[in-house]
Amino acid sequence: VLNCPVLRLEDLPMGTRLHTPLGECTADAVIFAAGAWLPEVNPWFREKIVPVREHSQSGPMESLSLPSALRAQYGYVQWVTQENYWAISGCRWATPHLEFGETDDNTTSAPIQAALSQFRSKYFNHNIAPTRQWSTLWAKSCDGLPIIGPLPGRATWVSCTGFMGNDWGWGMRAAKAVASGLLHGEAKEIPDWMTPARFV
Repeated sequence: VLNCPVLRLEDLPMGTRLHTPLGECTADAVIFAAGAWLPEVNPWFREKIVPVREHSQSGPMESLSLPSALRAQYGYVQWVTQENYWAISGCRWATPHLEFGETDDNTTSAPIQAALSQFRSKYFNHNIAPTRQWSTLWAKSCDGLPIIGPLPGRATWVSCTGFMGNDWGWGMRAAKAVASGLLHGEAKEIPDWMTPARFV
């Protein structure tokens, strides 16, 4: 069931009861992979998962001699061109608080949108005004490392989050390890320094 928020969890003898706006269901295991919204679902993630707001803009494609995709500034800026459009995101340094802790993804920041346009102008000589601007949320962990594996004391509550918003390869590999642990009872490939046990 896509786009159905989990309001709260109950740990019961027969499993975990999930409460949603559509009703309730019981699960044998729960994977916490909701990123920025995890502290609202489970208090264990408070002070461990920090939401970060990222801004993007896009417009129709023109004749540009640009790479089809790139990342710059240690991953803080991403650019992509497709057949019909271009898009850029990032520039979180444009505000003093770096957009850490922001949870409203229905608004955009004028300074960051301006910084994105300045980046395009300076490095690509691309001065076309964007036709769309938006923001999204991702989440980082408090120590900058992913949190992968069972929560302390709850073998069936498994975390797979905190990937800094950019490391897609880590996320896919972590998902494979989590699936292996749930299906086969162990996932020895997860290093101790990535497991939730490091916070105990």
